[in-house]
Amino acid sequence: MSPSPNYPALRLWLDAGQWVTTLLVGLYVWIANKAQATVNEVNRVKSGMGALENRIIKLETAIKTVPSHDDLAAVYERINDVAENVAELSGKMDGVQGSLGMIHDHLLNEKREPR
Repeated sequence: MSPSPNYPALRLWLDAGQWVTTLLVGLYVWIANKAQATVNEVNRVKSGMGALENRIIKLETAIKTVPSHDDLAAVYERINDVAENVAELSGKMDGVQGSLGMIHDHLLNEKREPR
């Protein structure tokens, strides 16, 4: 006759095997979720980098059109030239105004002969 199976010992080993299998599946799921979360985070950072890259390109394009120090120096020089010319014209206009005032006074004070 064959020996009778030891059901309580078999049950113990099956329970231990099930517990180890459940533990391994849980560990696998935890690692897989952690890896997926890492991949999602990397993708989120990459998309953010793309947006930043676009902003940097826009800034670089805008900076290319900004006048340089030499350009501004030329503009300031032209403005100073215009200011000098305006001051010169103002002085001349003061002279013309004085002459016109004298002509006006002469015409007002001139004695006219009746016709």
